[in-house]
Amino acid sequence: MQVILTTHSPNLASSTPVECLTLVARGRTFPLRRGMTRLTEGDYAFLTRFLDVTKAGGGPAL
Repeated sequence: MQVILTTHSPNLASSTPVECLTLVARGRTFPLRRGMTRLTEGDYAFLTRFLDVTKAGGGPAL
């Protein structure tokens, strides 16, 4: 089964491994699977931290 989901929700995005994501830009798709990109291990670690909503930082909304 294949599921396609688009979201701006950081909660949903952070619950999916980066390797399972596919970027869509200007009608083209870019799978983020290891071996399919030029990303390094450090890039994957950075993206994982970046998408982790619990580590997103920021204070309470005023």
